[in-house]
Amino acid sequence: MSNETANKIEVLDSLEPFIDKQTSLLLRPHSDWQVQDFIPDASALQFPFVAEEIRAEALRLPASVLIDVIGNTITEDGLPIFMYLVGMYIGATGSYKDFIKNPPVTVDQLGKTISTEEFTDLMGSKALGRWTLGWGAQENRHGKLSNRYLDLIPQINKREIARTVQKYIGAGFNPGVSDDIYATLFYPGWQELATQHSHSGVSWLGHQLGAPYLHRIAGAMGEEEGRHALFYVPLGREIFKADPAGAILSFARLVRDRVTMAGVEMEGFDMFAAASSFSGVYGIREYVAVFGRLIKEWNIEGLPVSGDAAKAQEQILRLHTILLRKANRAQTIENKTIESPWINTQSQIVLAGKGELVAG
Repeated sequence: MSNETANKIEVLDSLEPFIDKQTSLLLRPHSDWQVQDFIPDASALQFPFVAEEIRAEALRLPASVLIDVIGNTITEDGLPIFMYLVGMYIGATGSYKDFIKNPPVTVDQLGKTISTEEFTDLMGSKALGRWTLGWGAQENRHGKLSNRYLDLIPQINKREIARTVQKYIGAGFNPGVSDDIYATLFYPGWQELATQHSHSGVSWLGHQLGAPYLHRIAGAMGEEEGRHALFYVPLGREIFKADPAGAILSFARLVRDRVTMAGVEMEGFDMFAAASSFSGVYGIREYVAVFGRLIKEWNIEGLPVSGDAAKAQEQILRLHTILLRKANRAQTIENKTIESPWINTQSQIVLAGKGELVAG
């Protein structure tokens, strides 16, 4: 274990009381919403009526929104397994290579044979272990809810979506945090804010388009992503206070090559990204907004650092300025035709000039 990693582990150990307090942001299972609160089980008396209403509202949704919902769903389906992998990495020796060579538990065992006590011991932090397990349990409901909604929409190619999910999870995911424990915690903070943007954007579109079920479902998920961000963002703030030089070097490494979205390995990601950008759900403006919020929340500009840390500080601020200029110059591009295997249509889908996807 390097001295740098040992120092970071020591900082996290010192933050154990803070982390323990932050776990109160998690709702208890008996008060959390469940899928059935939005869409009843097929055995329920009201299910046929709800299913008919969802099919009717889906007809009012342009292809752009459907692709947004599908892409978000596929991403959510992969998050629990990635949560366990990231969580176990935090508790490993501090070396990603050592972790890969000698994993403390195999992927097949995840969520099956490993106990809560074993997991929290593995995390090296009982509070962080409890949070990570609770976080993953809540995120798991998002994919289940989204899938139940999509299952009721005839124009969706559900088998193709299932195939995409299988390949997506099977491909694995490298968030680009290398062997950096701080970056491993900064990354989900960024992603929670990004997914909050995405779900909330879909919720707003659902409201505008007369799709109340989508509005409520996406809104609930967006609210929960925001609450999860209220764990990671303040934790990042405390890390920056305790170790400003180490934290800013870690954050610089994370953002240098742009923060990798969780769904980037998804087959069809470019199509999903294009749809999200055109519909205004998530694009460069939202990316820069998340970046800017973290710079402000973590007081990047005001950190009293020197040497390599000062250079990293300058790089972060310069990168944000460059991206902000690009976002401000971003304009609607010309019509673009794409194909979506996720939607049952014999026609291609056109990205219209106003930023809307229209089934042609």
